[in-house]
Amino acid sequence: QKRRKKTKLPDTSWQKALEQELATENFTAKQLTELYMVLNTELEHEYGADLSNLSLFNWDVETTFSGPDHLILDGYQKITDQLVQSALLTSNILMKQVVKSVDYSSTFTTVTTDKRAFTAKKVLVTLPLGVLKANTVKFIPTLPVKKQASIQKLGSGVLNKTYLHFPSYFWSVDSDSELINYISSVKGHWAEWYNIHFYTKQPVLLGFNAGQRGIEIESMTDDAIIAEWMQILRSIYGNNIPSPDGHLITRWNSDPYAKGSYSYIGVNASATDYQELGNSVKNKLFFAGEATSADHPSTVHGAFLSGEREAKKIIALLAIGA
Repeated sequence: QKRRKKTKLPDTSWQKALEQELATENFTAKQLTELYMVLNTELEHEYGADLSNLSLFNWDVETTFSGPDHLILDGYQKITDQLVQSALLTSNILMKQVVKSVDYSSTFTTVTTDKRAFTAKKVLVTLPLGVLKANTVKFIPTLPVKKQASIQKLGSGVLNKTYLHFPSYFWSVDSDSELINYISSVKGHWAEWYNIHFYTKQPVLLGFNAGQRGIEIESMTDDAIIAEWMQILRSIYGNNIPSPDGHLITRWNSDPYAKGSYSYIGVNASATDYQELGNSVKNKLFFAGEATSADHPSTVHGAFLSGEREAKKIIALLAIGA
């Protein structure tokens, strides 16, 4: 990366840069398989994107908070429920209304859903990047050219999760491991699992598939996905392990209200594109969400903090009658 920037070469993908470096090495097939497993779990899972799509120059622009990671055992809904309750917003939240258009051509902005229309002086848009990229919501007039360009340059990544609940805890040999890794002959196939038993004492494993592999499994049936993973588990723990008695599988790319898991920086994109996406339009439209956070993209806390950021902007403008 440093050498490429120093010689003023253009941005490229992680994959192309890696292939150029590997061409000067003499790795065995086994070493390459192990290397790609590490890159898959450390980078592709982190950003929900294949190495072939990640910007070499700008893939890691985010900043982090100090302290360890924590697993929210009761799910994020417990947090959102508390936020709603503390803000006394329950009666003002309308569910199951699909936004069709946002018209900000007049003094007041009109948001039209499949059920009715709403008007307001200020509108906060929190549409996921994948939905913005798909143009499923019509903006009138169209969004500024710079914002549209940033929407297209940023990538909408995919990280799909498969939870399997078993009648018994058969992987006790790995009881002290939070993560279990598998080196597949095919890059990215079930390379990393969370040992949920480590946190909850429940016999649950959580497997990840990211990027193109994450998209591929979405076209598979639940039974086919489970069978594929069980074949791997039985190759590790033996043929006598039980079949799962419960499962939960995400398909974020197929979700019309998400069209991806979270954003990543593609080739020739940068943190500036996150900032551009977060810029307001004519003091009428305001944008929040993880893809508007240059400091904490791809995260729940980035989305939350961006909402606070935009709320402060709106409150300040309304206070002066703007």
